[in-house]
Amino acid sequence: MALNSTISFSSLKPFTSFTGNAFDEDFYTDIPHDWLIVIADIEDSTRAVEDGKYEQVNYVGAACITALNNAMPELDFPKVFGGDGAHAVVPPDNLPVVIKAMQQMTHWSQRQFGLRLITGIVPMYDVVSSGGHLSAGKMRSSTGVDIAMFRGNGLDIAESMVKKDTTDRYRLTSATSNTPDLTDLSCRWSPITPTRDHMLCIIVSAHSDTPGSADNTLSSVVHLINNIVTLDSSDTMPASADKLKFKLRLTAMRKEIASVRGSLWKRVLSVLGIHMFARALFAFSMRVGNFDAEQYRSEIAGNSDYIKVAGSVKMVLDCTSSQADDIEILLEQQYQSQQLVYGVYRAKKALMTCITPDINSGNHIHYIDGSDGGLWQAASALKQRLAEVGGNNR
Repeated sequence: MALNSTISFSSLKPFTSFTGNAFDEDFYTDIPHDWLIVIADIEDSTRAVEDGKYEQVNYVGAACITALNNAMPELDFPKVFGGDGAHAVVPPDNLPVVIKAMQQMTHWSQRQFGLRLITGIVPMYDVVSSGGHLSAGKMRSSTGVDIAMFRGNGLDIAESMVKKDTTDRYRLTSATSNTPDLTDLSCRWSPITPTRDHMLCIIVSAHSDTPGSADNTLSSVVHLINNIVTLDSSDTMPASADKLKFKLRLTAMRKEIASVRGSLWKRVLSVLGIHMFARALFAFSMRVGNFDAEQYRSEIAGNSDYIKVAGSVKMVLDCTSSQADDIEILLEQQYQSQQLVYGVYRAKKALMTCITPDINSGNHIHYIDGSDGGLWQAASALKQRLAEVGGNNR
């Protein structure tokens, strides 16, 4: 089955086991050549981390997905959170609304947080012409939420094209001052403390660019990591119910105030009221109408993207120091044998940004990163290793 104007992402067969099916080609379909890859990436994440702005970086990354969702409310399309940005794939007839949403995001990110957001759109045909390939699939949670997965090097190639673009062939400019529609976006949960020792942020990329060989390498690594720390265990999941704390935090409220429309005082009072009400709901495990605070809390772990495939394997895992050591030894051995390149970072906490279209029906998704730019730190370590071997894993 191929994605086209009549067959949507929602029509694809989902899988439920990451270790069992994340690299099973039967659950993936190639992205059509006329579709568009949407790129959003924070420029100079190093400075953002140094300035203590990484919660805002995560918020902007999730906001890009929210803006696209709201610009195309009837379209189910694959998208993935990257920590300091996001990627999505959309049909070509949506180009005008995608351009508008991404231009709004670029302006809003700079105005509200002082973060320069690079955005761009690359036709899949151009990626294929550069030797790239990309297929999409989805993993379904117990509540029916689909988390997109991408196999192949297409996202990395498209991002490189946007960043290297000096003629605005792919890169978008900030041509509007309108605020993007960020309805459903929130960041109300406190940074999550591990019940073990670390929130281990991992990124693994196969040394081979050949799809079959890369899939075999990454699938093998996922199984080996699962032998060390069971990936679907609640102890390993960063956002399991027992770890979640809801506190009134000015940092969280400021981000939401920046993302809703209306006068300043209206936004302040609205966000403050919502946070205080939510604090009471979760503090006393209340039920209001169809909303059950405890049920919602229990659904979050399964609806989070703490393990995913986005060309490379990306994970944020609650690990003991011993487990983290074993994982790093495993990855280093595979790196030395030229099977893969990797980056890891031991974060003190995990951060979670949420998109909640319908909290009553389980339709909510939660994007996970490590504190202090955990996934970005891991990506930086991976790039250093890649430079050491002189490779070009895109």
